Amino acid sequence: MPENLTYDILREAVAGTAAAFRCRVKLEPAGGPGTKVFPPTYAGAVYATEKRRHPDYDEPVDCVLLDSVQSQANRMEEALQEAFDGERIKLPVIEVDFGSYFSEERSRLPDEERGPTDLIDPVGTVTSLQA
Repeated sequence: MPENLTYDILREAVAGTAAAFRCRVKLEPAGGPGTKVFPPTYAGAVYATEKRRHPDYDEPVDCVLLDSVQSQANRMEEALQEAFDGERIKLPVIEVDFGSYFSEERSRLPDEERGPTDLIDPVGTVTSLQA
């Protein structure tokens, strides 16, 4: 792999049949080397951790996750929804009319106040792909 990643290299990588590409990048905190980072906390005010292999150690080491697949998926879902709502992209959308099975009042809640039981709004538009 070349030392510099260029637009042409990226364009070529995604033009074929590959489903993804991976890039390793060494990052620093926004405040500069040695400053603190603030990972997200989860239920019970704990950090999400997982074991990772590190070349300097024989055994896997505990690492605190600064981001998660779920968090990334949520951001992508929101970006796709905004692009779709703004008519900047086209996506297949399934709509099913369930008539009076759902309350209009509940459907007007902002997305962050809806729960897993609110996956479908009154006219049947899928509001989330994650429960």
